[in-house]
Amino acid sequence: MFFSVVWANLYASVIPMILGTVSGTASLGYYSLADRVRSAMLQLIHPITHVLFPRICFLFSNDVREADKLLKESGFLILLLS
Repeated sequence: MFFSVVWANLYASVIPMILGTVSGTASLGYYSLADRVRSAMLQLIHPITHVLFPRICFLFSNDVREADKLLKESGFLILLLS
């Protein structure tokens, strides 16, 4: 557990440090902006997927056709958001 936390922190801090050193501050700023946008999109998508997963599992065990329809519609919505 300790090594995974250390590895995640190292991974998150080494990339911006190397990018800032190699490419300069402007590239680092673009990377930081893109990372924040990615995080915001994930915060929008996570509640949708967490709500849909149990419903789709239930539908696959009871009504495969309806589950397939919901899966396609939700996949399209998630694709649009991402």
